[in-house]
Amino acid sequence: EPTGSAWRMLLTQTTWGRHWCWLAATAVCGAAVALARPSTFGASRAGAVIAAVAAGGLAAAMGGLGHAAADEAYPIAVRVVDAMHVLTIGAWIGGLALMLLEEQRVPATIAAWRAFSAVATVAAPLAVFTGVVSAWRRLGLPPLHAGVSTPADVTSILGSSYAQLLLGKTVLVLIVLWQGQTHRRRLLQEQAPSGSTMKAELAFALLVLAVTSVLTNSAPPGE
Repeated sequence: EPTGSAWRMLLTQTTWGRHWCWLAATAVCGAAVALARPSTFGASRAGAVIAAVAAGGLAAAMGGLGHAAADEAYPIAVRVVDAMHVLTIGAWIGGLALMLLEEQRVPATIAAWRAFSAVATVAAPLAVFTGVVSAWRRLGLPPLHAGVSTPADVTSILGSSYAQLLLGKTVLVLIVLWQGQTHRRRLLQEQAPSGSTMKAELAFALLVLAVTSVLTNSAPPGE
């Protein structure tokens, strides 16, 4: 049975454990700043700096977990790409979730939606790009096939559950991008996006995250 010493060894002497502790610490710091009263610490410059550092630390910790942590050919590059993916997804989908939560309290203005749209316009393409790079590496496709002992062929890739999940995720991402572009066109016409369509976009985005969570526990082709 697990003992105290076994848990300490897991959390302090393994790569996964150290990054998990790092992830937990940065998540707690970020949550503390987010929950602080706006009139005191939450809206101050120090609070913004701590929130930014916490977000960066959380993304870096996520980059050290999952498949990226086991990549020996590109140990730094794949973790940086994964960290950037987490940051851009947080800015894009996390920002959308926060906008909808705030909408329940005070209806957002056109200016507020435009400000979010400007962030999403940058974050979404970066999220897609870093996601494609990560997927390309996981599949062991040229030119990112260094260190792959048994390169997978097209048949084995398409027949793997990993690739099928990845295909499903890609379809969902395209739907979210299409919905986001529709909302952006409304903003260009001085019209705020409707709450129902924004909720639909967030729902599909959450499905993307759900599929991603399954992918992290699936073995890529050839492994």
